[in-house]
Amino acid sequence: VKPERVHVIYCDAAVQSVAEFLQGDPIVLHPAGGGGTDFRPAFEWIEDHGIEPKCLIYLTDLCCRSYPDAVDYPVLW
Repeated sequence: VKPERVHVIYCDAAVQSVAEFLQGDPIVLHPAGGGGTDFRPAFEWIEDHGIEPKCLIYLTDLCCRSYPDAVDYPVLW
């Protein structure tokens, strides 16, 4: 897969940091946060910034019950 753009959102109970990578950029991760967990802020950030993802991959331990409303793109948990 060669995506045009990749957004990496570091989120615990709030969005802590966001990185954007364009096609061909090396993806270097710099994790931020680490407090409680709320899945909704990452989805809200995507909507607030007008991003229309082809898909979302959410890396998590799933220790949370605050799921967002259904979205119009596939989400892999």
